[in-house]
Amino acid sequence: MDDYRIILNQLVGDNNQRVFARQAVPYSVFIIPPLSNVGLTEKEAEKKNVPYRLYKTATADMPKIRVMNNPKGLFKALPYLFLNRI
Repeated sequence: MDDYRIILNQLVGDNNQRVFARQAVPYSVFIIPPLSNVGLTEKEAEKKNVPYRLYKTATADMPKIRVMNNPKGLFKALPYLFLNRI
């Protein structure tokens, strides 16, 4: 999906980008309700001792859900707290 950036970097760049070095690769599973993820999950953050704060909201608050008239689902955001970094 985004491999063209890696290939372009290898052809005309400084050749420092690699597929295995990606930090967060987003994915989606088109089921009802859809399942999408990018970055760490709660379990992965706890396992790696990454400080985070969890935010949850019902997807009923999102514009697409209002249009589709299907309020099923939950939206969770897990922003990392990079303390002592400026």
